[in-house]
Amino acid sequence: MKKLLTNTMLKISTFINVGGVLKNVKTALSLLWSKGAVISLLLLLIFKYTGLGDAPFAELIYAGILVLTVAVLSPIIRLLVFAEAAELAESGGVRKLLRKRSISPELIHYWIATAISYIVTLLCVSSLL
Repeated sequence: MKKLLTNTMLKISTFINVGGVLKNVKTALSLLWSKGAVISLLLLLIFKYTGLGDAPFAELIYAGILVLTVAVLSPIIRLLVFAEAAELAESGGVRKLLRKRSISPELIHYWIATAISYIVTLLCVSSLL
């Protein structure tokens, strides 16, 4: 009986772990899908900037590259560091929390995680200037 119970608990824990991995993969794919246009625009600007050299207004394209880099990398950093906040953002859970008209701990966690990820990315990218 003890062996049966141990095997059952092992199967349940394996199922829970696989479900958690699938949830993270779904969140990552949703993030890439929603940021696809920004990523393609960023790659286009980088390609255009590398061929300009000392052309006029090249610094505007460089500034656009830096802004888009922050817009693309911040949600990725949030996904890597704050998985719960990223899942909440990509699943539409933030809208549900805002409709409640009260501030919940989940919403505060989302705001703090988003602020940290954007500030860190902004500081790292601004060092490129």
